[in-house]
Amino acid sequence: MYFQEKGYKMNFERVKREEADTVLKLYRSLLGTPYCVWTEDYPSEKEVEFDLSREALFCMRDDAGNIAGVISIDDDPNVECLTCWSETMVPSAEVSRVGVCQEI
Repeated sequence: MYFQEKGYKMNFERVKREEADTVLKLYRSLLGTPYCVWTEDYPSEKEVEFDLSREALFCMRDDAGNIAGVISIDDDPNVECLTCWSETMVPSAEVSRVGVCQEI
């Protein structure tokens, strides 16, 4: 999926397995930033590998193909069972581990 906003061209796609280290570096780069509750222990390689194994890790790429942001989007049957969800809002998904490169 392709997006163009304010002169930036971005592609939204799944993260490739060989980019796991890049994702972890992005997560680590956000430690200590405002509103970030992540620690040295979370998210870790374990979470990155878990997301990749479920094909649930997505990214936005800049024109050069660099990862500008990441997000984990996963099917969650528990979320879908919540009584507050309308049938018009399915399928539902759980969104977690959202991170955007600070240089953007």
